[in-house]
This record gives sequence, C-alpha cells and structure tokens, in this order.
Amino acid sequence: MDESRGRLWRTRWAAIGAAVAVSIGAGGVMVAHAGGNGASSFVPITPCRLVDTRASSTVGTRSTPLGSGETATFTVHGTNGNCSIPATASAVAANATVVNGTAASFLTLWPSDQARPTASSLNWVGGQAPTPNKVDIKLSSDGKLSAFNNVGTVDLLIDVVGYYVVANPGVDGVEFASTLVAVPVPVGPATQVMSIVVSAPFPGFAIVNATSKLLIPDGVSVRCDVDTTTTIGTMGVQYVGAGAITVLTQSRGFVVPAGDTTFYLMCDSNGPNVQVQNHDMTAIYSITRV
Repeated sequence: MDESRGRLWRTRWAAIGAAVAVSIGAGGVMVAHAGGNGASSFVPITPCRLVDTRASSTVGTRSTPLGSGETATFTVHGTNGNCSIPATASAVAANATVVNGTAASFLTLWPSDQARPTASSLNWVGGQAPTPNKVDIKLSSDGKLSAFNNVGTVDLLIDVVGYYVVANPGVDGVEFASTLVAVPVPVGPATQVMSIVVSAPFPGFAIVNATSKLLIPDGVSVRCDVDTTTTIGTMGVQYVGAGAITVLTQSRGFVVPAGDTTFYLMCDSNGPNVQVQNHDMTAIYSITRV
C-alpha cells in the first residue's frame, strides 16, 4: 500500500490529568478530554485509625488531648497509626470523633500548609458524649493535616475510610500533549495508526472510543480496530465502500494495570485510494475498587 492512499497522523494524547471525576460505588471515574480543572477519584479502604490522643488507647504519635487554642499536625502519607495511605493521596475521607471535651468548643481540620479556615468540622459542649462527624480533609503537599481546638481540652480520634487521588499527582488540570507525525507507521498492511495513552494511578478499567472518517472507493473494504497492539484484531469494524465518506466507530473495554497503557487505532484496506478525513480517540478510565 502506498502513501497516496492517505496517511494517518499518529497522535499521542498523554492523559496526564483527567478533567471530570464522579464518585460512584465502585470507585471514581475519570474521563479524558480537553479543558477543565484537575480530577480526583475516591478509593475506599477498610477503615483504619490514624489518630487517637487518649493516653489509655493511643494510636499515632500523640497521647495527650488538644489544649485550648492549640493546633496539632498529623502526617497521613505513609504508615501512620494503623493506616497506610499512599503518597498519591490528595485528601482523605474520615470520621473525626471528639472525646472528653471539657468546655463548649469546636474543631477545625485542614491541610497543614494552608491558613486555618474560619469554619468548624465538629462542635460540642463540655461533658458531651463521644461525638463523631464525617469529614473530607484535603492534605498538604507533603501529606499532612492540622487540627485546631478552640476552647478547653479534648481528645481526638480520626478514622480514615478512604482517600482521593488524581490521575497524575502534581499536575493541576488537564494537559494533552499532541504530536503530529507525517510518516505512516510501517506495521504490516495497515494504512493508518493513531494512539492514545491512558495513565492509570491504580489498576482499573479503560473504555476506549475511536472514530475513523474515511472516503472509501466503491467496492473497497476497510477494517479498523482498537487494541493495545499495532495489529488488526478480530473485533474490528469493517465497511465496504460505496464511494462516499463513511464513519467507522468502535468502543472497547480493557483491563489496565497501573501506569501508562497505549491504545492504538489501526485501519487497513483491500484496495487503493482510501482517503483519510480524520480520526479521533477518547478514553474513559475507572479505578478498581480495593
């Protein structure tokens, strides 16, 4: 097959960030597309105790209650207390419980590298029974959170039930790196090839959607396929041309390991003069529940 039949420009879309995140029962969903802010996915875990400041049942590094107007800082990333939270976590979901409060007060939890917000995470009165509240706490860049007690003394318990991760930690927003290469990829009889790279923070599942807009001469057969190899597989979409522009679409699901996985769109033909109008690929990644 010669180059006059049309070249597919090989485009590498690097899914450095993901732009949409939705929390669902089986974990977060990240959809790769241009624009928007950074994305995160929720990873549920078996609940673990990160902090217990009571002297009789200490968990973590502190065994004394928080004093009046005191701020305590706790490390979350790594192994702390009974928890092991990866460095990719940007926030945690937790139950915060206050015990043995001596006065009416409030607790504020926030990332330790930011100014304390004028908001409370939990409120109580002196002598109140143990009081819990569900909180989502963003972490500092080095994986820490701070806790502030306003008045009196109080013991604090923090039980982590899950954490949030971004597709590529340290990248704010979406960055698609696209490169056009004006040379056909010499893989067997394939006339076109395109690729998209999915960067998975954890093992998960990717749904890859591909569209090929082609002008196919009458009677010429064209087959397109999406896979992790540069070959035409058995699940491809085939069309026999009628001398008009034809759109071939395909959606396939793949189990993906952590890290980068490249998916290819390959097309080949049994005849000459197939013209490429354009190609497109998108990927939707969902994290595996752990």
